[in-house]
Parts: sequence; C-alpha cells; structure tokens
Amino acid sequence: MAHPDAPPPLPELLSPRSATLPPAYASFEEAVNSVLEVLLATATMTRWAVFYEDRERDTQLTIATVGRRAPEVDAGDVLPWSDSLCRRLELGAPCIVPDTTVDPSYLDVPLVEDGHVAAYAACGIATGDGHVFGTLAGFSPRAQDVRLWEVEPILTLSARLLSTVLTQRRHAEGAGALIQALDRGALRDPLTGLGSRQRWDAALAEHETHDRIGAVAVELDDLDAIAGRAGDAARERLVRRAAHAVLRSVRPDDVACRIADGAYAVLLPHCSAEDAVSVGERIRAALVAADISASVGSASRWRGEPLPRVLERAGRSMAAERALRDRRDQIDPFVPDASTVGHQRHARGPRRRSSDG
Repeated sequence: MAHPDAPPPLPELLSPRSATLPPAYASFEEAVNSVLEVLLATATMTRWAVFYEDRERDTQLTIATVGRRAPEVDAGDVLPWSDSLCRRLELGAPCIVPDTTVDPSYLDVPLVEDGHVAAYAACGIATGDGHVFGTLAGFSPRAQDVRLWEVEPILTLSARLLSTVLTQRRHAEGAGALIQALDRGALRDPLTGLGSRQRWDAALAEHETHDRIGAVAVELDDLDAIAGRAGDAARERLVRRAAHAVLRSVRPDDVACRIADGAYAVLLPHCSAEDAVSVGERIRAALVAADISASVGSASRWRGEPLPRVLERAGRSMAAERALRDRRDQIDPFVPDASTVGHQRHARGPRRRSSDG
C-alpha cells in the first residue's frame, strides 16, 4: 500500500515507462500549427490565426489558420495592415474584446463593419530583441460574454512560446531567413505583398467546383514608358501603390494577386454578376483616387465554365475597353473617359502623366 504522503502517480504520458516523448518542433510553422489547434480546442473562438506584419509595405500576411471559415482568412492571404484588427491592438486597443461592435477602438475595422468579426482576442509575437513579428489572434462572428477573458492566460503563454521558437530559429538561420521562407511557403509576391502567380493558381484549384464566383482583371497603363522616363524605382513604387489600391477595394474573402509585372487578378468567391461589377468599380475608383492610370475588367462564372476562363473573359473585356479608349483618344486625347464596355470602365480621367513618372 502506498504511503499516504506519497505524490500521485505520473500520468501515463509522463511516466518513465511510457513511449518516447514527442520530439521538439522541427520548424516555427509546425509550432504555429500546434498552438492554433490547442487554442481551437480550448477556447470559444471559431477561428485562430497567426499573422506576420510588414509595416513598411502596409501588409499583413496570414501564416496559418484553423477553425471554421468565419472570417474567411486563409494561409497566404494578404490583408492591409493599417485596416487590421491587429493594428488597433498596437495602438492600445484592448487585447480581448467580447463584443467588437460596442468597442470604439474596433468599430471602423472593415471586418467588424462587415459583420465578419464580433469577438476578438489577440497577443503579439516578438523576438528576444523586442522586434515585433506579428500577432496570434482568435475570431468569432458572434459576440461572446465576459468569460472570453478566461482565454488570456493560455493565449499569452502560447504567444510567448511562439516568440521563443521564433527567436531561436532567427538566431540559428539569420534574421532574414525565416521571413524569406514564409514568403515562399505562403506564395507571396515580394514587391507588393499580394499573392503571387502561384497563389493565384492555387486559388483557382481550391475554388474550381464553386459556381458563384467571379474575377477582376487589372492592368496598369504605360508602365514601360514610366520606367523608361523615371527609372525602375518609380515603376516599382507605382506597382506597389496600385496593389494597395486593389487590396483596399476587395472583400475580406477575395484573393488578390499580382500575376505579371503590372497586372493583377482578383478571385471573387460567393460572387454574383452584380458583385463582380461592384468590386471592379471599387477598384477603378481607388485607382483613380490614387492618380493611377489602369484598365479594369470583371466577369462572373457561367455554369460549367472552367474557372481560368473567367479571368480570360475579364481580360478580353478589359482589352476591348482599352482599344476603344485608344481610338477615342486619337480623336480627342483630353475627353474624360465615361464609357463602359461590358462590366468594366477605364481607371482614368483626362490623359496626364502619372505622379510616379
């Protein structure tokens, strides 16, 4: 019989007689996925994610997510940093918010305004030298009660563990190696922060069976002329500015990618023909407001149509509009463009030089 003061027996997992202990995580990404699974199983949020934040580019890269698709933020998605919930956290907003719709710090965040996020909990991830890497965050489309604060200890512990793993990897591989690896793994365009051509191809494969889907095609005008006149640096600034205009105009579930030097494509899940037109018009307006000359086209999927052809139709319609504009400009280059062809208009007023050129 055991002595009454003896400690309780070790659980089977920790017993010396048990099988080999689980190995250490082989990568930061592996640790991220494990932490997210634990949080999903123990907290009330329906979706958890880890983000890398690039403040200079005003982008927030989604590294990994788990849980139900609410909000629909997936690994590889790039969001505007300045419009994010995590940005508000950095500005001093509460880290745990049972109801974002009544907290003034979060009312103007697009995900809150659109009804995608009604509860939020987050904690920053940083390296040992104090460099802020990103955020560990949980979301729910429904408001929570005050018991959401009970998640704070495990959330803080999880963020600190990820910070430790991150710091060790940065020391082992160099400060830039991890970010480069994440960029490759998340299929991110390094210049703009949008998805790359590979990300676009992956999105097409993911949504191939969906019927309600559309696409928007965007192409910058006179990009080679701007590079020749003002240099490659001016060209790159224009490409980045246009990417931000596109990104700020799309819906949370849309997939925005840079598919060529001055060409962008946006995949529109759960999209009607009217939705495709609306997104295209928002992008056009944002480009005009940024004084960027570009052509914009949109299309929605026909029943049984291969998904890549939706972008092809948007591109053909965009090209037809550009040809019509060029013919009109030969007659009077100073007539403002108000014409439409199909579902698109040209993002341009009177002909003038771009501010980047």
